[in-house]
Amino acid sequence: MIQIGFDFEKKEIIVGEPVKELCLSPEEENLVEIVMGYLADSVDVSMLGLEKRSNDYTTFVYGGMNDFLRFKYSSRAKWISLRLPAAIQKDNLENPLFAAQRNKRQLHWKSSLSSLSDLEALKPFIIASCVP
Repeated sequence: MIQIGFDFEKKEIIVGEPVKELCLSPEEENLVEIVMGYLADSVDVSMLGLEKRSNDYTTFVYGGMNDFLRFKYSSRAKWISLRLPAAIQKDNLENPLFAAQRNKRQLHWKSSLSSLSDLEALKPFIIASCVP
């Protein structure tokens, strides 16, 4: 399905996929707060957004375009995936933080979480993935 609309401020037609409803669990809200806290000193947080581009995960975007972090945090699945810059990918091929990512040629690298405290080890990678 394709959604067609009109942005009255910009006076332009919008064509794209329909926006899925963003509904976060309390744990996912905590994850969002943690990630935004990590990024607060490195980027303009007003440029951060959350989108539901898939039924399977929620996406952090920066500047409306950079899909830098995806996450799912439920009772059945706890993970994030990061769009790591190429130089960082090369240096982390064997990093156990990304053991969940089998295909290391993909743009997004998956990291399993056992709890939200696991995000601390991923902090430098989260920042590097977002910083333009």
